[in-house]
Amino acid sequence: MNLKFPAPDLPPATRRMIHGIASSERVVDGSRSSDGSDNSVMLAGGCALAVPIPLLCEHSGGAIGKVIHLCWIGSQLYCRAVVFDNAVGRQTWQKIARYELRGLSCGFTRDHYQIRLKEEGVVKYFDRYKITEMSVVHSPLNKDCFFQIYSGGLEGRVAGMPSLSEIRQINARARVLLARLDEKYPSKAENENSGKQGLSAVERRRFDAWYKKSFTDAKKGKLR
Repeated sequence: MNLKFPAPDLPPATRRMIHGIASSERVVDGSRSSDGSDNSVMLAGGCALAVPIPLLCEHSGGAIGKVIHLCWIGSQLYCRAVVFDNAVGRQTWQKIARYELRGLSCGFTRDHYQIRLKEEGVVKYFDRYKITEMSVVHSPLNKDCFFQIYSGGLEGRVAGMPSLSEIRQINARARVLLARLDEKYPSKAENENSGKQGLSAVERRRFDAWYKKSFTDAKKGKLR
């Protein structure tokens, strides 16, 4: 049949990974005195989703990992990151496992913006900016920004996005189903010799619908 389901390039199960919300359109005051003199909003779609990006701890020191995936979920920026298996990475992971670090914060190079007067006062709305680094932090300025463990510990969901174990479970079921379909519908070369027809368009659509529904069910907590 030669169908290939869209399995991502998943990391080894033992790799330490996190996933979370790195940015949103919440008004954030970046002033040191928290007096509202530096209110800003990073608008969704205002930056290129280019990876990898260095992952730091509290915006200081060397990289403890790297961000390997970014995508917009509405007005929130979703990310996945790998935590390095070195001394500083392991030390940071221990803090993550103890829930001492569960916030995310981005370092930006900000470019073009518009000024609007809101309830918080004057707010700069940035529609062009670049993420230069991302940090795991104890207390993020943007209260929308947090993360959960994606792989390597007590996993949790973020914005309905399933953890690595859940994705592996779906793909394992897909492999079993595809193996059965391969037995029932041999490859094109085998079909030409046997006179059998390959998988019909209706059956392909059924498989696609099942695969997509599996992810939807996982987000809703219905995966069994």
